[in-house]
Amino acid sequence: MFAAGRLWNLDFRNRPEGEQVTWSPDDGGTAAEAIRNLRERFGPLLTELREGWGTDIPSLLIRLRSSAERRDPQGVAESAHGIAGMAAILGARRIEALARDLETRAGEGETGGEEGRIDALTDLVEAFGELLRRAAED
Repeated sequence: MFAAGRLWNLDFRNRPEGEQVTWSPDDGGTAAEAIRNLRERFGPLLTELREGWGTDIPSLLIRLRSSAERRDPQGVAESAHGIAGMAAILGARRIEALARDLETRAGEGETGGEEGRIDALTDLVEAFGELLRRAAED
């Protein structure tokens, strides 16, 4: 659920001159800015992207957590890779970075003690999903 005090860094790579928008309740940006920019970037595709996020990401998070509990580095890496890819498409840079970190660590055989990272990733994913939901509303 959407919560104040969390930080999202949204990189809209296709914007003119590489313009970036960072939103945080603490840095003067607003959720309205992030929502407006998502609408500008994706237009009518936003509803479809939100639906994909809402169905694919939860499944990947479940697999990620389950793989971490079983200490299955391949499962962790594959799940984290999927999350990072979807986050990259949508410009959710913090989610992408955290998922890539999990993917890299799993690739190096590190699958223990990831609960905190997975919890943080889950919080960011839920909050970004709320932004997508709000952005896709008419």
